[in-house]
Formats: sequence, C-alpha cells, structure tokens
Amino acid sequence: MNTQKNFKITFHEAVAYIEDYVSEFKLNDDTRTPDLMNSISGTLKLDLIKEQIDIIVRMMQINKSHGFVEQLRTYQGLMCWFCYSEEQDIGPHYFVAMEANDDVELKSSSPRLRPDMGKQARPFDIVMYNKLEHSNIKNWLLSKSPIVMRYKNEILKGKTDLEGTRNRIQQFIGKIKEPSNIQEPYGLFENELSSDVEEFLIQPNIKYIRYYFGYDPSLSQNKIRIILFGVDKEGNNLVLRDARGNVVGSEIGGEGDPVILQTSWPPWD
Repeated sequence: MNTQKNFKITFHEAVAYIEDYVSEFKLNDDTRTPDLMNSISGTLKLDLIKEQIDIIVRMMQINKSHGFVEQLRTYQGLMCWFCYSEEQDIGPHYFVAMEANDDVELKSSSPRLRPDMGKQARPFDIVMYNKLEHSNIKNWLLSKSPIVMRYKNEILKGKTDLEGTRNRIQQFIGKIKEPSNIQEPYGLFENELSSDVEEFLIQPNIKYIRYYFGYDPSLSQNKIRIILFGVDKEGNNLVLRDARGNVVGSEIGGEGDPVILQTSWPPWD
C-alpha cells in the first residue's frame, strides 16, 4: 500500500480538480437530467470534529490509567464517509459524513473500516450544482457563501445515528456508478505520515469545513477527489492571499496560512 504523505494543493489545482469533475459528469450539459452527481459540495461544523478528537483523547487517557499502553495512539486522521440520501428537499444526493478516526491500520492493504463515532459530522448545507450559478468554478469558490443552516434540526448539532450512517454508506455503494473504479466508500486524510490535516484544522479563522468533489482523469482508478477548504464565520473559503489581498493561486502557503487539502476515495493510491 502506498499511503499518501502530502494532501496540500494550491487554489489553482483545486479549481482544476472541480472543473474536471463538472466536465466528466457533464454537469453543464443542458440535455442531461440532474442526478445525485450534482451534489458537488457541502459544509460542516468544525466544532463537531473537535468534539470527536476530544473524545478520542479522553479515551486514550482512560486506557493509559488502566495500563493499556498498546492502545495509546493519537487519532489517525479525518475519515470522510460517502453516504446516499433522499431525505432532504433536494432529491437524491450523496454527501460526506466526517469523523476523527482512531482505528485505521495504515499498513494494511485492505483495512476493515466502518464509522464508529455515534455522532457524525454531517453537512448542514448541501450544494447541488447549477450551471447558472456555478459554471465559473474560480469565481464560485471565491464568492461569499453565507452560512445557512438548511438542515438545522437534524444535522446542525450532529445527529446521533450511527446505524443510519452505516445504512447510508451501504446505499451509496449500491447507487453510485462512475468511471473511477471505486473500491471503498471513504477517503482518509491520515495524520500518521502527514501533518497536513493538523495544519488544516488549526488554520486561522477556520469555523467550518467545506468539501467539494473533484476528478483526476490522469489516474487509472480512484479518480474522484475530495477537496477540503476551511471556511470563516462569514462563509468565505479560506485561500492564500498576498499583502494586497489578491489570491495567490499557484503556491502552497507556509505555517499559519490557509490550507486546501485533497485526497481520493479510497486513499490507498
């Protein structure tokens, strides 16, 4: 297994990945009937991820106090589970449920995984791609997207519905049909061999996490990419800018700068 060690990408790379997704699934084709592949983005509360990490840290402390030294390890990354749903008012769609995961065997060629956090971080807002609003990907990513709690009652505080999440993952496996040779319904931003996800979660002004789906046609499999942006309290994607406020699209920032991440589903290539 080749575990990815670097998840950071530039803003221009993020734009290219998302543009390729739109192109591959013909989202701009006026003769095409919109379907679940139009569910191109979603926004989640960062606080729910932090709560999950705190739970794992507390469990580690408990294990240590009981002498279970072999179980002492930090969480091993941000797991992104792909779920299918028809529950909301936007029609059939798929979304990402996130959790801090501490049970990943990175050296296994076929890890046996399933969500284990009772409270998953699920998107409170899901964007279905619309040609009139989203065809200029660069402008869309840089435009302000006000925080709207569309699914407040069910998702905002994190719904405790572990079996429901597992069922939605199974439904996703049966529904998704795309040319990337999907093997497993998840992507993992691991933190054992990379510190990128740590930097992402503590970047200045981050309040929410926004994911987009991208596509890499150069790969032979796992072509769908997960793109993660940090989002501020106003709903703006956090991107690297120069002293004048202009977007620096071709560079990856240093410590303390905004971070954009990407990985595949699954992450083993």
